[in-house]
Parts: sequence; C-alpha cells; structure tokens
Amino acid sequence: MWSYLQKVFKTDKESTDRQNTKNRIQLWINQLTIPPMTLKGAVRRANRLNQKIDVEWFTGGDHRQCLVKVENVYDKDNWRAWKLEELIEDKLQLVGIGEYYRKGCGRIAISEDNHVVLCYSAHSYYYEYGTEQDIPIRSTIIEWIEIMDFFQLEQYLHRVSISYTLCMYRNDNGVIEYYKDNPLLNIHIIEGDKFLLPSPISTADFYFDILKEYLQKFEEDFKMTEVLVGSKVLESIYITAILEYGKIRLELQKSYIVIDSIIENKSIILVE
Repeated sequence: MWSYLQKVFKTDKESTDRQNTKNRIQLWINQLTIPPMTLKGAVRRANRLNQKIDVEWFTGGDHRQCLVKVENVYDKDNWRAWKLEELIEDKLQLVGIGEYYRKGCGRIAISEDNHVVLCYSAHSYYYEYGTEQDIPIRSTIIEWIEIMDFFQLEQYLHRVSISYTLCMYRNDNGVIEYYKDNPLLNIHIIEGDKFLLPSPISTADFYFDILKEYLQKFEEDFKMTEVLVGSKVLESIYITAILEYGKIRLELQKSYIVIDSIIENKSIILVE
C-alpha cells in the first residue's frame, strides 16, 4: 500500500523527500474521509473549544481593512477559506472610498436560532480642519518661540529657509505622541550654493526638544470628553516651524474628528 501511494503522488517536479510525501498522502486521505466544513460548522467548532472569534475593521481614506482574531491572535489564513472578511464587509457595506471613516469591532457566534451572527459596536466619523473658533477650513494658528542661535544658523537665513515639521497626535491608547517628518530639518535654498547643517542630527534633536517642550501646553486640548453624535474631538496638530532671527515661527493646523454616528451592541446575521 505504501509503495502504491508513493507512485500515485510522485512526479518529475516533486521532491522525493519521505516526509513531504507522507504529508501529501495524509492530506489526500483527509480530503477523502472528511467532508468540507462550512463557516457555520467552523464557528460551532470554535464554540465547542471555547475559542472566541473577534473581528475589527477600519475603512476610509481609500483604505479598507477587516481582521479576524481567534483567542486574541490574528488569524490570517484559516478563516479566508470561508471568505469571512469579505462577508462582513458586504453585510456592513464597508467601503473605503472617500474621507468618511468607519471603525468597529465585534464577536462572531451561533445564535439561539442557529444562525451565524456578528454582535458589534462601531462609530463613523469625518475630519474637520481648523480651530475651535471656527476659522475657515485649513487655516493656521501662528505662534512664536524666542530662541538663542545656538548653532549660528541665522547668518545663513538671507539665502536659505530652514523649517521643521512634525505632528502632535493622540494614539489609539489615548497617549500623546510626536511624529517627526524625514528629513527632520527641511532646508530650501533661496540663492547660492548647497547648504549643509553643522551636525545635522544634533541640530535637529535640539530644535525638536525645544518644540516638544513648548507644544506640551496643547496636550490638555487632547483630553477625551464624553463622545456623542455630533461631538468634535481634537485628533492631531500638524506643526510647521520656521527659523527666523531670534525666534521660531510656528504654524499650527488642528485636525478634529467629528462623530457622525454611534452603534452599540447591535447584531447582524452573517449566515442563516
């Protein structure tokens, strides 16, 4: 029997490795003896094993992502056989086109009516650019920081402009972080030859520390309040810092999240 099965699976291109042949034979036997499992059967099996099947999704900005987790571990392969992610995207009509965003999470289970259901919570939102005073969209707030010319860069400002860009934002855990653009310092030649910073890394770090210390006064603005439909939450501040004589000129653009809808503890049937 063993020699016969080896002949069945042997081809000119396949490896003759014994273990590889055994694996292929076992797969062939399984396919003969075990009928294909349906999505409902897979969910039932997970329930019997007390395995939690969680999903989370994010759409918007020409991006769409739906992920499945089993026991808090992302499962990239097993559930794709039943196109579970595509099924959820279709049932919830998750589209990523445009600047409208949807974020949610839920858990998959078998209902009392023997349906595969998704119990979930979600919210949708869009961005608004401006300030609390409803200054027109994409306007900026101008502030200045007085500073000593530690690296003696002011002598070059007649022929170059030196700026620094970063983003101050609240991450998903509610912690304020600072994202630095690369390169850290931007140099634009107005006239003359190419200009190189003295010790570029040290120079950039020096200005970043000054900016970060100054910007910490805005961290209070990021504090979360009760999130309701129509509420506006500060999401980020994009900063452009321009070196001038004796000071840094800051341009601050604030980005807000406007909550458009909130769904809590809703159930939807995925498979009847």
